[in-house]
Amino acid sequence: MKKLVIFVVLTLLFAMTSCTPGLNISVEEDGEINYSFSATLKDVVADTVRSFTGVPESVNLFNDQQIQDSLTESGLQNVSVALPDLLSVKISGSIKASSKKDLQVEDRLPTVPGAIILASEKQAANDIKTLELSLSKKVVSQVLETLPVETVEYVDLLSAPIFTGEEISSLEYVELIGAIYGATVAKALEESFVEINVSVPSSVRKAEALFSNCNTNISGKSVEFVMPLADFLTQNQEVSFVVQY
Repeated sequence: MKKLVIFVVLTLLFAMTSCTPGLNISVEEDGEINYSFSATLKDVVADTVRSFTGVPESVNLFNDQQIQDSLTESGLQNVSVALPDLLSVKISGSIKASSKKDLQVEDRLPTVPGAIILASEKQAANDIKTLELSLSKKVVSQVLETLPVETVEYVDLLSAPIFTGEEISSLEYVELIGAIYGATVAKALEESFVEINVSVPSSVRKAEALFSNCNTNISGKSVEFVMPLADFLTQNQEVSFVVQY
């Protein structure tokens, strides 16, 4: 029932541990939303995960069937989950276009109000549309119950304030991870970023991230949002990504 937000959460969970993880969101002309996500765990973190979870080296750290079942039950269409190797996962799918074409403001995730809003308005002779993706502690907590068992174990391993509710700084959080898992994992966290790429059917007019430490890069019909993972995992504010086209 949590649909696309699950992929944002997955991106956050694996950003610290993977090589160039990314969430790609594409909005089509009719309002259909397509997505893709991929991640490959770094060896040092994979070893740490296996030591804490007991998963053998010969077994993939991701369970493709559990992930697919979870996302299909959430209401996503055309779900595809691939495991290229023991440390990688690739996921794609879609959210079908709405049948309510005359709505000026539509909540695409009614089970998580405000998580994804698609709005349209007339400005002079132009039809202006705005996509807003919101992600907060409340939203994240709502989706945890839908995740596969091994993903929830990764959540526990992160000990992140966004999941635990504890209020600490990003620096304190990096130090905490270092105390639990060692300097190498702490360094991986410190150097990791959350990356969200959004593409829309026409040129981007404006894009902004309502988050204090996020870079926004606009290129034609696409927008890239990049922010430090440690900052996000210790957030104490609402987070929104807004794209107008």
